[in-house]
Amino acid sequence: MVAAVPRILGAFFLPNAFGDAYVYIRDIGVMSAKMRAGTFAITDLYGFWLPLYQFLSALINVFIGNGFYAGKLVSAGFGVGVCVLIYSVTLKLTAHRTAALLAFLVIALNPLHIFYSASAMTDVPHAFFLLASLYFCLQKRWVLAAVFAALAGLTRMESWMFFALIPAIQFFRERRISLAAVAILAIPPLFWLYVSESHGKLARVFRGAPGISRLAVRRESHPRPFFSAAYSS
Repeated sequence: MVAAVPRILGAFFLPNAFGDAYVYIRDIGVMSAKMRAGTFAITDLYGFWLPLYQFLSALINVFIGNGFYAGKLVSAGFGVGVCVLIYSVTLKLTAHRTAALLAFLVIALNPLHIFYSASAMTDVPHAFFLLASLYFCLQKRWVLAAVFAALAGLTRMESWMFFALIPAIQFFRERRISLAAVAILAIPPLFWLYVSESHGKLARVFRGAPGISRLAVRRESHPRPFFSAAYSS
């Protein structure tokens, strides 16, 4: 209740942290409309961002009928889960219930975490999947750790590094690697390649990379004054 009440109330009364949230809300509405119409296909998961958070919110939105609040409530639910996992991970690391409870209260009552938990964005759901993966790594349950790392990898692309990280941790601790875990960790990048290719976007992405590099070079060749750069970053 300590973690849930402020986050659920925040989902209804706090604004979204950034304008990106409204792009997620739009995608949630599009997906849920196709689900209701029975026309939803796996290729509809393609978009600018990886799709797991939008997909889960769209499932909820089929019943709620309001993409704005569906996205915020899903994020709030993951925010509560983050607080519980902070307690569990701290207890596992310290074997000290008081320390675990203090860590829980620090995150549960943190205004910034409540604010982000009430926003229709991927930050808090992604943190939940990462913490769950960490918890199962600490338990040496590598397949479950890989499952949650893969869910994180279907939420934000930076979690693809777990494809190398979790097998490396397992090898360091046990001198072996779970092939099942490796196969699960490969799902997010392979899925992204599949849906990108199904939309004819894959080749254009790789062709566009040199252009991005050239743009970066042009920007660096015209440096901005220090204060201008600092305020715009």
